[in-house]
Amino acid sequence: VYVSEFQDARSFSLPPLLGAIAVWFMMRTNRPARRIFETHAAIDELQMMYNDVLRTGKALNVPMPNYLSLEGFVNKPLLR
Repeated sequence: VYVSEFQDARSFSLPPLLGAIAVWFMMRTNRPARRIFETHAAIDELQMMYNDVLRTGKALNVPMPNYLSLEGFVNKPLLR
């Protein structure tokens, strides 16, 4: 089974540039959606995902210097 076979997931098989343009357009024209994106940071979720990837990388002995450089931003995010 391929992701593209699911009607709701077909957008994931489009070129990334099309998705970027669609999100940009939505942010320019849909004020409620823009406000949601601006105010919903989900810091705890982002920290959990960061740490999960970090733990997996360490377990697999994958060097992650660029990823590790983000640790300060993850632990102390800049909020508006």
